[in-house]
Amino acid sequence: MEFLFIDGEEICIYKDGEISEYKSVFIEKYKDATLRSIKSSEWRKKSRTEMLLNEYYSFDDEDEFKVKINSAWLVNDKTEILYSFTVNETSGIYKKYLNEENKTEAHVISSSELEFSSIYYYDYGVVASINKNQITSDIAVFSKDLSDYKLVTSGDSLDENPYLHTDGKIYFNSYGVARDEVGNCLGYDSSEIYSLDVKTMEIKEIVNNRKYSLVKPVPYRNGLLMIKKPTETEEKSNIFLDILMIPVRILQGIVGFISAFVTFFSGKPLVSDGGSSNGYTRSKNLKTDEKRLFVLNNFLNVEKEMKKNKRDRFPSFIPKSWKLILLKNIETEDNIIQQTYLSGIADYCVLDENNIIATNGKYVFLIKDEEKNYKVKALFKTSCCLKVFPVPEKGKSFNEELFKFL
Repeated sequence: MEFLFIDGEEICIYKDGEISEYKSVFIEKYKDATLRSIKSSEWRKKSRTEMLLNEYYSFDDEDEFKVKINSAWLVNDKTEILYSFTVNETSGIYKKYLNEENKTEAHVISSSELEFSSIYYYDYGVVASINKNQITSDIAVFSKDLSDYKLVTSGDSLDENPYLHTDGKIYFNSYGVARDEVGNCLGYDSSEIYSLDVKTMEIKEIVNNRKYSLVKPVPYRNGLLMIKKPTETEEKSNIFLDILMIPVRILQGIVGFISAFVTFFSGKPLVSDGGSSNGYTRSKNLKTDEKRLFVLNNFLNVEKEMKKNKRDRFPSFIPKSWKLILLKNIETEDNIIQQTYLSGIADYCVLDENNIIATNGKYVFLIKDEEKNYKVKALFKTSCCLKVFPVPEKGKSFNEELFKFL
């Protein structure tokens, strides 16, 4: 059994009980270069007295780097790792050569304006989610040599987690963007599941549930696997708190109206947005650390969730309300069958028709799915694992080069 997973900033390969770990050369060099630049700049700013009084130069780099490995795939007869990443305002796709002693890397594509995430690799190229402005993203298809790509979805939505199936369809989930009167992003609607027929370019809604977000669809046993989680706004109502909050909400409404009025006629907001350059209420500039993580389009309070789940056999910071489910008979609408495999799941991948890998952020599990029952086994513990990926099988991909077909 073999698969990849991301543990913190490390790309890891699990094979028959053994784990190999790799770091991104680009990210390590980026960090070193940035730290040298900052130290050099700070040193030049110090007076001679300060230099004499301070024998050692200290620098706290804790807040300087926001690093995320978005995807990782073992490709080209398992001799290369194709991975995408985001570090601060830079995102890209690189190749790591495993046969070379120094595990050197090659640049594929990078940008300071786009984010390359949710990559799915297949024999004839790559499909990916490309984030354009920290709020919306589109599904893109890359050429076989990864030198170019074409967007196949568009709109005011967050399209992500594309999966190219052998039936010639790309399955993905999509969040609609909620905006105020002047266009500022207020958040997202619940995520829905769609399919895109690459031959006709027809996009079809597969399933939705206004109370829940459905993310990361994968066709499986004549149904769809996915993660089901409550929408951010789906909370239990407290009638007494609601009554107490009525005057506050009336005041908020008045201030909001005045702010919108001033913005409309002056072109400037009534109040500062707290340092954000784009004015969006949801910003990737919020600090991501061990106390606060951004997972599946939700900010999680790690300490709070760990306290909630501390009595679990395999405790983690992923809410128990996030469930890995299989939906069948989706086309009938009135007779949909739901099977729940695990709760508190951050990500999963299908190895074959009988084996599923899942992670709850702290532990990686193997789900042995037989015809009439299934068994769950914890494989190992991690530091912070939010992504798992299968090893692509040859002969199970779309039967032509999709990029040329489009």
